[in-house]
Amino acid sequence: MIASLDIKNFLTIKDSKILFSDNITCFTGESGSGKSVLASVLFFLFGEEIKTKISLKDVSITANIKSAVLAGHLRNSGFQIKEDFYLTREFKGNRSRFLINDKPIGKSDVRNIFLPYLITTHQNLNYLRNEVYIELLSDFDMSKYKFLFDKQAAVKKRYQEIGVRIAGDKEEYEKSKKLIERIKKLKPYRGEIEELRKKITGIRSAEKIKEIDGQINILLYGDGKLLEHLLLLKKLLIQKEELQGGDLSASVGDIIINFENGEFQADDITESGELEKIKKRLSDLRMLEFRMQQPLDEVMDNLTDMEKFVRKYDENCAELSDMKQDINQLHNKIVGLAGDIHDRRLRAALDIEKRLSEALKGLGIDCSIRFHFEKTDPNRFGTDKISLLFSSNPQIVPQEINLVASGGEKSRILLSLLTIKNKNKILILDEIDEGTSGSTTQKIASILRLISQHCQIVIITHKPQIAAVADIHCKVSKLTIDNQAVTTIRSLSMQQRVGELASLISTESSSEEARRYAEKLLKN
Repeated sequence: MIASLDIKNFLTIKDSKILFSDNITCFTGESGSGKSVLASVLFFLFGEEIKTKISLKDVSITANIKSAVLAGHLRNSGFQIKEDFYLTREFKGNRSRFLINDKPIGKSDVRNIFLPYLITTHQNLNYLRNEVYIELLSDFDMSKYKFLFDKQAAVKKRYQEIGVRIAGDKEEYEKSKKLIERIKKLKPYRGEIEELRKKITGIRSAEKIKEIDGQINILLYGDGKLLEHLLLLKKLLIQKEELQGGDLSASVGDIIINFENGEFQADDITESGELEKIKKRLSDLRMLEFRMQQPLDEVMDNLTDMEKFVRKYDENCAELSDMKQDINQLHNKIVGLAGDIHDRRLRAALDIEKRLSEALKGLGIDCSIRFHFEKTDPNRFGTDKISLLFSSNPQIVPQEINLVASGGEKSRILLSLLTIKNKNKILILDEIDEGTSGSTTQKIASILRLISQHCQIVIITHKPQIAAVADIHCKVSKLTIDNQAVTTIRSLSMQQRVGELASLISTESSSEEARRYAEKLLKN
């Protein structure tokens, strides 16, 4: 799991490199030397924030991690790595960043990938929690349930996306729908406005021509003074020809011919009311342009796009309705499976409660302990919220363990749970031996050795029996350098371990009896 740890400027640790065993690594030292800081280092590295009055400046923590499981999770997140990789957290100023080898990774990704494999009771961080109990009581196949839940989650996400889009497009949809109806009712065509304008111009010219024809008739037949009016008549005819687009070839002879026939026929070009109809049509089209803020030809060009938009909106509404039905159907299936999962967990809880009580008696804790179930909204693990209730006094009703158990009790409960189920975890135990002595301490040591076959254990202890089962033993000391407290960490040789264990056994580290007992512990 963690092969080594490089620490720079974290609280009282200025510069240390620690090698870890795959099984048990132990830290001993005087109270206040900084042993518990080591646990904080790992939490900080894996994305937790540490409450401290000491400002963190230019912090760098790098762990060499060897884990096929964790490497697999990282590869799923896009990292091209092998089973041996480096995780780094740097903290400068008020900002921190995480790196896998040299590639940045988000804090939430670090927490999601690494924290589930880190188990501890250090500083009451409540790692005796719902997720641990869910895993413990779910030793059966939940793939069908998770498949349905993930499917529902995907449908819900799509439902929400479409719902947001529909809400945003609603005003435009209603506007487009009205415009499409208006366009279909008007049935315009490209170039129609220009054509209507030409018609209006033509009609107005025809009306003027008609007026001129009337004046010609008056001149010809009004008072008989034809010759007096010829010049004026010619001028009017020229104007008429110009309006009609003629070649200005009208002559007095033409006029006389018409005169001899006894009547000058005025052209009746316009129909009654035609101009008003064209004006009304033109007004309707201009209003359409105003509403669309586009010329009519562009309106016609965009009609297809508007129709596609309206059609897509209607399709999304229909899809939303279908998805709502799918969500409800999936919900009913999920709730049904969650009920079966709940029943299986209840049965598993009865068995584990019995085994847990027996294990705790062996560790010197005679108690009442049981799992408590509450119903929640469906999540990926069912509808159960599970807590562990504990009472070390038969006369007191069991309560939530993190509220009533001491640090030593919680550590031993966690240890007992891990004897029932454990795999691929990093277990950090801070003075798990608190309040124990003699045979109980020895039992804890034996359990640790058993669990270490499947978990990597980092333990902080004052007990020689616990320290003796470690594969790597480190001594933690605190020095004063330049008026600052500095924590140092050094790995002990076998001979140095004898001396350190002897000092834990007796205040006189030179005691031959203590040294012989230390040698015996290490040998065993």
